[in-house]
Amino acid sequence: MPNPARRNVLARWIAVFLVVYHAGCGGTLLPGEEQDDFDGDLDESDEQLDERQVSGAPPFRLYVAHGGNDGADGRWSGAPLATLAGAQARLRSYLPTINRNVEIRIAYDGGKAYRGQEVVWSHMSPDHTISFMPSDYGPGMRLSDIAGRPLFDGKSLCEKKAPETSKSAGEHCKFFVIDGRSRPASRLRFYYLSITHYTTTGIALHNSGEGRNVVYGCKFMKIGNLYFPKQRAGYTAIGISSSDHNRIRNNHFVDIRNKVADNRFMHAVYMNVLSSDNTVTYNNVLRVSGDPFKVRHYSNRNRITHNTLRYAGVAAFLDWPEGGRKECFSWENVFSNNAIHCGYNGTKSATVKLRPPPEPDNGNPLCVPLGKRVRSSGNTVSCP
Repeated sequence: MPNPARRNVLARWIAVFLVVYHAGCGGTLLPGEEQDDFDGDLDESDEQLDERQVSGAPPFRLYVAHGGNDGADGRWSGAPLATLAGAQARLRSYLPTINRNVEIRIAYDGGKAYRGQEVVWSHMSPDHTISFMPSDYGPGMRLSDIAGRPLFDGKSLCEKKAPETSKSAGEHCKFFVIDGRSRPASRLRFYYLSITHYTTTGIALHNSGEGRNVVYGCKFMKIGNLYFPKQRAGYTAIGISSSDHNRIRNNHFVDIRNKVADNRFMHAVYMNVLSSDNTVTYNNVLRVSGDPFKVRHYSNRNRITHNTLRYAGVAAFLDWPEGGRKECFSWENVFSNNAIHCGYNGTKSATVKLRPPPEPDNGNPLCVPLGKRVRSSGNTVSCP
């Protein structure tokens, strides 16, 4: 029978070898980086996320696949489109006024990536949903029920963007941005997609007013300028700005990292500028260089619960409005029942970090206290 003491010594030597070997190859092995990434479903509830509107008509479907053509019909799997931008253009031609729910069905091809796609989505309806999903996905399915997550890889696109210089902060490089400034609700749904190698943001739920968007079962990997050292700092895997009532649930955030000088700017989910009543639940977070969950400038009553965080940030939750911009504290946010396992550098993480009073600019008439800034309970902190 193997000697436990000898086995422990051997394990330590293997760990040292991995650190030295990885560093010699130009990489940086962080504490916990040798851990396997759990990739299943964390969602433990039966909550129905679909919220399908009753319109008397079946969903309108468009198909996207490798080898597709944006000039194709797109309405059946044998004549697919090539890109999500092409799907939006085709949707506009078919439904200039959206009168039923829409499904954009994306083929999974053994992990083959859709490369270099960048989407600004503006065609939507406040009364109907638009869902982006694997072609074999159906409401209520789990990851084990489908062939896999379609993968969107932005590396080739981000490498072509203008780099950061002494006179320029470089260009943004994002996968998907909602542009719905004139809409009461965008109601977009993202189910079981993988997004990797984008610099600044994965999915941006921006200016979507009432929002009511859903990101469920998705996987965000290698977002940030650690992977594009000449580019500007990354900000977040999922950004929510001027958008309410969104649900971020059952996702994986893995290696959401900036280079060392920009570490603190990167987050898993960032609720910014009047983004309230959002829920962030049952997500798995592994290696995020900045504080994983951040609220800023009067983003109130958000609920961040039942998430698992490993090697992420200095604090798990951050409220830090910027000075000089007439920004306000955020109020009545809930941070509860989260499992926190070490900060980004491998030491014990704080649970909550708040910018101390006075407010950065209390001349803003919007800065009205609503009660308590954050209600924290039931969280566990352990390291290692």
